[in-house]
Amino acid sequence: MLVPFWDAVRSGDAALLDYLLAHVVDGQHVTSTCRRGPPTAASTVVDPSCRVLGVSNLRVVDASFFPTVPRANTNLVTIMAGELMADRLWEC
Repeated sequence: MLVPFWDAVRSGDAALLDYLLAHVVDGQHVTSTCRRGPPTAASTVVDPSCRVLGVSNLRVVDASFFPTVPRANTNLVTIMAGELMADRLWEC
């Protein structure tokens, strides 16, 4: 039977470890899975304008085209990428 958190803290390291292993989950933000680059490169998935190669009228603006995984939470970086691309599309 699992005990409430503060009971686990007061019960010692073993109880706390059991509690944490039962309740804590790892949340990861996947990034950098689709290469963004020149259309001539074999590994490129989206071009510099975020157009998906081989698919008409589809752009991807999310964390998948980041060249590296951000050191901080990906939420703000992804929002800013979307805002930047929206500004560029608006200017066209």
